[in-house]
Amino acid sequence: MTTVTVVPGQTHIVAPGQTEIGDIVLAGGTLDVPLGATISNTFVAGLDNVFLGTAIGTTVVGGGIEDVEGGFASGTTISALGQQFVGAGGTAFDTTVGSGGIQTLLDATASGTVVSAEGHRVR
Repeated sequence: MTTVTVVPGQTHIVAPGQTEIGDIVLAGGTLDVPLGATISNTFVAGLDNVFLGTAIGTTVVGGGIEDVEGGFASGTTISALGQQFVGAGGTAFDTTVGSGGIQTLLDATASGTVVSAEGHRVR
């Protein structure tokens, strides 16, 4: 298990079969999570692409995006101006959408989502 800080302009790909805990994705950085890869307790101010991979306990902050395409996300917290997009075949469980956060679902599955008074969920 490794921990990575992804800086602006950098793309980091988590290797299939690998689990990374506590990664930090700064604004302008990109983290790709392909099939067979897992991230846990990740802090995202940039872009987190969960393409067929697994994300657990991600925190998405202002300007950050978690894009779940065919992958699985559980326990994501979306803070003010953060976004979670769950596209075709994607699954999101137990997402918390905080004030100013946005969760968008498109041909996706979601369960256990909690939306605060100032949060937004789009289907």
